[in-house]
Amino acid sequence: MILVWLILIPALGGVAAWVAARWSVRASRWISLLAMVGQFALLAAMWWSGATGWDSPRGKIDRFIVPWIPQIGANIQLVMDGLSLLLITLTALL
Repeated sequence: MILVWLILIPALGGVAAWVAARWSVRASRWISLLAMVGQFALLAAMWWSGATGWDSPRGKIDRFIVPWIPQIGANIQLVMDGLSLLLITLTALL
């Protein structure tokens, strides 16, 4: 479920900042900052938990699978490995 939150936090923060920009530019900046701090805190927790993917089977840190169209066997699948964790962390820092 962490992978879903890594997608939803910036998306919901962006929508909230867009709505808040109608009233105050300063409020939209604070909302954007809080969303990205939340994103970075979630990634930092993943790093400190020791989830690097090198010691897990097949190098996967986290996996999220939801059946989408079961009649044809289609799934929505999010998988994170060590390289993905590094790249997402660098993106959050930017």
